[in-house]
Amino acid sequence: MDTKFDPKKKMDDLPLAIALPLVALAIVIGLYFCLAGRGNVHLFGDEFHSIWHLNQSYGDILKIYDAHGSGVALPLIQRFAVDIMGPGLWAYRLPAILGAIATLLVIYPAASCMVGRVPAVLTALSLSTNSLFLFYCGFGRSYLLALFLAIVMAYATVMTLANARPKPWWHAVLAISSGLLPYVHLTTVAFVVGIGMTVIVCNLIMKRYRDLAWLTGSLAVGATICFLLYIPAWDGLWNFIHNKTGKGEVEHFAAFDVLDLLTGNRVITMIWTITIPIAIAGLALARRRSGSILAFAVLVPVIALVVTQPAGMTYAYARYLLPALPFMIMLTFWLFVEIIRLTRLPTPAVHAVSLVLGISLIAISFWAGPRGAEHTNDGPFANTYIGMMPLPAFDVPWDGTPKFYKQLAEIDGPVRIIEVPELRSRAVILYRNYYLQHKKDVLIGMTMALKPNAEVPAGPYIPMKSAQPILDSGADYLIIHLNVDRELNWYWNFVYNQAWPKMKDPNIESLMIRQKKYLKTLVPMDTIAQYAIQALGQPIYKDHDILVWKLKPEH
Repeated sequence: MDTKFDPKKKMDDLPLAIALPLVALAIVIGLYFCLAGRGNVHLFGDEFHSIWHLNQSYGDILKIYDAHGSGVALPLIQRFAVDIMGPGLWAYRLPAILGAIATLLVIYPAASCMVGRVPAVLTALSLSTNSLFLFYCGFGRSYLLALFLAIVMAYATVMTLANARPKPWWHAVLAISSGLLPYVHLTTVAFVVGIGMTVIVCNLIMKRYRDLAWLTGSLAVGATICFLLYIPAWDGLWNFIHNKTGKGEVEHFAAFDVLDLLTGNRVITMIWTITIPIAIAGLALARRRSGSILAFAVLVPVIALVVTQPAGMTYAYARYLLPALPFMIMLTFWLFVEIIRLTRLPTPAVHAVSLVLGISLIAISFWAGPRGAEHTNDGPFANTYIGMMPLPAFDVPWDGTPKFYKQLAEIDGPVRIIEVPELRSRAVILYRNYYLQHKKDVLIGMTMALKPNAEVPAGPYIPMKSAQPILDSGADYLIIHLNVDRELNWYWNFVYNQAWPKMKDPNIESLMIRQKKYLKTLVPMDTIAQYAIQALGQPIYKDHDILVWKLKPEH
């Protein structure tokens, strides 16, 4: 029997008067990065997929499981947010924001019962400054809701195992969290199964058959909840599973590339690679029950990715591992504190040294990561994948930039422009490069190439169906790109044939490879340009790439 683990006992004697202020600091830091400026950052890539469903009824949304893996829970919450808050970027991203806030609130109590107060404090601080966590705080998908539910499920399983007579409501928490997890994001099925099997085996070993019946029942209720929720969207769900799995291109990336996105830099990746296996073994021996939960919380999602090899590759694999991220951090800091304990310093000194060194390492890691010294202020384009890991070749000013953008950069004071057409996924990096040169406010003119017959999302998006929305936007200039596919091709050639060779870095090479393919626009820009000329008159600037109209008269 595991006698070394009992959350009712003090696993260390770090005073709450020290622990709780540090946890509060972690929450404040996380909230700041989660919320600051998010209302001005454009949607990117996958964020668009669920937006097109929000003009439908709740009943219709319940029946949709689209080909992009938006799930059902995400558009349901977004639709509710739109009804409450009105359409806009905050409503679209509310699921991510709620998941981030809930995670920040629950991570300390969950970690403290698994690894102790000092590692829990360091885990909370580390997670609140983790670059991948912060990126998805403001990304309109459901990954952080899944992360929160994963922590809650692991917390509930540990609490049921740790007590001879666990409170019944822990079983209710286990049932609800295990049922909602796959509904919030399908990739968490492996996590739920892994944790569920672990807790069942632990009870069998301990011969706690009464608790085993309760736990099995709780998991069965969770499975039933998930099954019933998915029934309306069953056909779409199975089509997605069939089309998504086995599509990986494993030759283009290595495990380190995925871990780099989780940690923020290669040095921390190497540290995790060494410490996490040691911590799994050590914690499993020291606290068999909580150690087993942590081990499977980390290992099962990894094994599931290796087996299923879903499409998406490096970036997708990193976000699919988000539910394992807090447990990786817990393991790392548990081992860190245990190593300091080996010095046989007095307990208060162990705590002090652990906190000082741990917080220093977290600060250094943050500074060395994507949000620190290498951070590029890319304003409205902060949600591109470059926000997860800097790719400096895309920051180099393109020598083929149209001259108008250089003139724009010389204008003092606030200026707002409309870029037409919308660019899908990583192609928007072209507009990002222009923004880095001119630093003006950017709106996007939507030609609706992304989704015919869908409404234009609220936010920095202007429908191009008539001149009035353009004039009402408050923009100073309208810029129409005549042949944006040619423009993209020239820019990508500049990045990969001129900028990248001068700054090659093997640590980010696979991420650069992932940016090579961009989606073509397939927009008839000549027709749109003619409509603009008819409505707005002749442009004030034109070259072989762009036409520019001034929308506001000179004062």
